[in-house]
Amino acid sequence: MIGAPRPIRARSGLLLRRILATALPLLFLACEEAPGRSDSAPELPLILEGVGFEHPVAAFYDPKRDSYLIANLGDPNSPDRNGFISRVSGRGEVSELAWIDGRAPGTRLHAPTGLAIQGDTLLVVDTPSVRLFHRLAGSTLGALVIEDAIALRDLTLGQASMIYVTDSALVPVDGNLEARGIGSILRIGPDGRSTPYLRRRYLQNPTGIAPSGSGLAVLSYTKGELFLIDDRKPRTEPSRLPAAQAEGLVSIGAEGFLASSSAAGAVYRILASGEVELEIEGLERPAGIGFDSGRRRVIVTIPSKNRVEIHPLRPRSE
Repeated sequence: MIGAPRPIRARSGLLLRRILATALPLLFLACEEAPGRSDSAPELPLILEGVGFEHPVAAFYDPKRDSYLIANLGDPNSPDRNGFISRVSGRGEVSELAWIDGRAPGTRLHAPTGLAIQGDTLLVVDTPSVRLFHRLAGSTLGALVIEDAIALRDLTLGQASMIYVTDSALVPVDGNLEARGIGSILRIGPDGRSTPYLRRRYLQNPTGIAPSGSGLAVLSYTKGELFLIDDRKPRTEPSRLPAAQAEGLVSIGAEGFLASSSAAGAVYRILASGEVELEIEGLERPAGIGFDSGRRRVIVTIPSKNRVEIHPLRPRSE
């Protein structure tokens, strides 16, 4: 159970502003592969707050750039939200606060909620589209529009270059999420066209989605259950989290999955056996999560506090 060590806090200040002001994005473009990891920072929780995040809801680790991508919804009072994507270094430093900026001319990004990478293309969920950006330059590459989407939430890659997207059908109302249906999973083929893949009541309001062998792992927000899906059917009985309002999901390979529960203020580990264990507690309504497999770190977004927390993955005793 993580939470006892005193967290390191990174806040905005003169040094940070100087770093952001002098950042040279083109320097990163010259480095196609991830830099050598010489960081000797202690494996303690690192809390990034007061650095300019605006309702961060998703996190993704890009090993090629050795950085964490953070999707920010932006200003909730703006009609277009003006979302943006931040880049955080492997050492937990904000290197580019608005790397992809919905406020910039020629860049369209409203309220990003999910991230994935396919080759050199960054895919970003932004209802009613999946927007495409260059993985290194951040330049706009177009969008895949999904017709009749209510509230797209997350996406993952499947076999044969397929992309799977969850439509949670959850819309914000007075600071809370309200269901406008049961939601569904959609599939986007290599031709860019989307088709319905799975719509079943047991998947009620699917949010997080991740690969699972030849199939999918899907998280139900309303039920707080994790389903493993093969050929549009559950592979086993679902794993149930101790609380619902489940939002973030990430695969940690053979070790299973990590899933966040906003209601519980926690991240749980779901083992291959289906057993559920507490991974991180004491979080304030966590949303999306990412995983740095090299450093074995969990990246957690806290939208209501404009905060991102980086925790070490808890070692397990077999």
